[in-house]
Amino acid sequence: MLLSSIRFGATLAYSPRGSSESSRRSAAFVRALKQNKVLRVGGADVTAARYLARRMAERRDGLPFVQELSPDVLLVPMPRAGLRRKGALWPAFELATALLAQGFGAEVRELVTRTIPLRKSATSSADERPTAQQHFDSMAVDAIVTDQPIVLVDDVVTRGATLLGAASRLRAWSPRLEVFGFAAARTVSEGEVGEVFNPVSGSIELRQLQTFRRP
Repeated sequence: MLLSSIRFGATLAYSPRGSSESSRRSAAFVRALKQNKVLRVGGADVTAARYLARRMAERRDGLPFVQELSPDVLLVPMPRAGLRRKGALWPAFELATALLAQGFGAEVRELVTRTIPLRKSATSSADERPTAQQHFDSMAVDAIVTDQPIVLVDDVVTRGATLLGAASRLRAWSPRLEVFGFAAARTVSEGEVGEVFNPVSGSIELRQLQTFRRP
């Protein structure tokens, strides 16, 4: 059964179609995250995920979700839409390990797996994106006992169907689990991005089988 809502946080604002300088920078950085690119920053090489985690640590006190990313939580990377292949790039896992290295969380655990491949949201039209129910039905949870608060980690949140589906699957497995969703970036579908580094905390709600993200 799907949850009616979950809380989430995101660090960056991301415009996939914006034309302003900030929007273009946001899109370029999200591409770097998804491709695990190495960036040259301050004379040193660092992956995009590790660079973002370091920036978050530098501004830790200003993050509206800093309590949810406390040192005792379990970081659970979100599976990709397809079935996992050995050695394949997994952006959510790279992000989770980068957060852990900066003191966000106690452990990274591959707790949620994809059992049925789905269409990629990023390359689907709005009407064809997988629903929270489809994510729920295509995921499984490893039967590992834990009472730690869980933070689901993903690279991008648009409407929030993946996070809500995964949180619902976890709560179906263990109803008392505390689950929070985190994404590196939240999609700004219309208009331009102002500040790219723009941390927010909000909710993902289920209405008539569709998910809606606020903000």
